[in-house]
Amino acid sequence: MERLAHRGLWHEASEKNSRVAFERAFAAGFGVETDLRDHSGTVVISHDPPGGATEPEMTLEDFLALYRRCDASGTLALNIKADGLSAIVHQLLKKYQLGRYFVFDMAIPDMLAYSKLGMRCFSRQSELEIPTLLKNFSPYSPIEGIWLDSFSSIWYPTDLVREHLASGLDVCLVSPELHGRDPQPWWDELRTFLETTPSDRDPRPGRLMLCTDFPHEF
Repeated sequence: MERLAHRGLWHEASEKNSRVAFERAFAAGFGVETDLRDHSGTVVISHDPPGGATEPEMTLEDFLALYRRCDASGTLALNIKADGLSAIVHQLLKKYQLGRYFVFDMAIPDMLAYSKLGMRCFSRQSELEIPTLLKNFSPYSPIEGIWLDSFSSIWYPTDLVREHLASGLDVCLVSPELHGRDPQPWWDELRTFLETTPSDRDPRPGRLMLCTDFPHEF
């Protein structure tokens, strides 16, 4: 199970989505979840609308160059916070020869633009959302994974995770602390799930990931 550091490996809240947090995460061998927006014609790393911070936001190009300089190999989960970025995101991922990534959280019309470019798209599923898989809708590429979220509680049975994996979909689970809840009880259940689902008896062609603020602790 791959661990994705939510907005990097930060120690203080002010370090979220910062260069130092990304460097720590890459050095530790973790993947990273981060947020993309546009600002003055450039795609930048920013969860909130950019332009209000005292320091300029890191550009996506700088972020990808850092990934390469750190010789990182973890998955990049690129949370799309603004429409109309697909062409430049696609161009930069190709420039830095990044294949271990996925884009998610964009609006459905915008998802079609990423899918039409053949990019690795994940669909959201939560207690409020049904995943859009884009199967049999040429010329769009089908969804390759599920961002499995839980806003108020862990609503899904582990069998749903098994079904997604068995169908070939990657699954990224959202850890409860991202919504202000104690993750430890669910982590204990998740460990049991992993220990009782050996790959030699229950083949899982999809990959399983966890997005968490505490990748070391997990």
